[in-house]
Amino acid sequence: MNILLVDDEEDSCSMLAGMLRREGYAVDGCANAELALARLRTTSYDVMMTDQSMPGMNGTDLVIAARLVQSGLRCIIATGHNAPAESLRGDATWLTKPLDVDALVALLGPATAS
Repeated sequence: MNILLVDDEEDSCSMLAGMLRREGYAVDGCANAELALARLRTTSYDVMMTDQSMPGMNGTDLVIAARLVQSGLRCIIATGHNAPAESLRGDATWLTKPLDVDALVALLGPATAS
């Protein structure tokens, strides 16, 4: 499974990427939405996981823009605040920080196709 992580906090992004790689996932990281959109134009991903609160474009707006580039992209938005009500979530999965890596791995599913 190929995952794109987007988070303006470099340490958080690196730490989560390392944990997911140890679980067998292929992970690329980007520090902002603009870099993520550029990467999506050149590389196919199964999942994009983004922070909601970032300078410039927030996670919700990134999901909308990313789906214009890769329509079937599965998206996860992480937030340090309360996730919005179900009716406002759109078709992204919302997770609350701090992330439970075991729960994230369970949500993502197997790292490789069976």
